[in-house]
Amino acid sequence: MSSTREIGSQFESQALQWLMSRVSTKAPLKLIARNFSVRGGELDLVFEQWLESGDLELVVVEVRGRLQGSWVGGLESVDAFKRRKMKRALTAFLLKYEGLAASIRIDVMAWDGREWMYVRDAVEL
Repeated sequence: MSSTREIGSQFESQALQWLMSRVSTKAPLKLIARNFSVRGGELDLVFEQWLESGDLELVVVEVRGRLQGSWVGGLESVDAFKRRKMKRALTAFLLKYEGLAASIRIDVMAWDGREWMYVRDAVEL
């Protein structure tokens, strides 16, 4: 039987593949970090994205996987506690980040047992 970490890694790999296959060539994503973790928080996928406006944006994607029939869906599982952990990790990431991004957004990708759901700007900073 796979550990929770292994299952999470599988979900992240599938999410990354799904996301990269659907990204606009006008605003491509460049993966710059995967599983960035600090004490008390983790960022699953971190990208830089050139927007059509010409600005560079830092995009954090939280990947949530749930099996069909779970009590709580992937989107609902990003509760206040999880958001605090993500913000703690994002703060640590930004202290090390040397890129030129002018803005940040946090998106959520959720697997519900049948399909991926992608929500842009799902978590407020």
